[in-house]
Amino acid sequence: MSPRLSSAFAPPPPRKAPKVKRDTDEERAEKNYVRARDRGCVAPRLSEGGAFCLGPLDVDHVRASGGLGMKSPTVRTNMVVLCRHHHDAKTQYGKTWRPLLLRYLERAEPMT
Repeated sequence: MSPRLSSAFAPPPPRKAPKVKRDTDEERAEKNYVRARDRGCVAPRLSEGGAFCLGPLDVDHVRASGGLGMKSPTVRTNMVVLCRHHHDAKTQYGKTWRPLLLRYLERAEPMT
């Protein structure tokens, strides 16, 4: 077979997946509100023992999405600011962290 003929049967190059717009204007506004409300990582305010923070700040969802591939609600009553160190700890030890963060949210965002 000639090189020209064999390349005609070659699979096409892989396409890049289209970029998905993740944040809507409303979600971005909610995240900005949470950053202003929390003014930094909330982990040191959760216990008497104090805590050290490390890494950039992330706006993190407190309640889980409820299903693989599903997104939990991006609303101020479900988000807190955590440094990367505490975000990783919350991801790894969610059963311990989630109740503390929910208590914090009850004080920060009282239901009306």
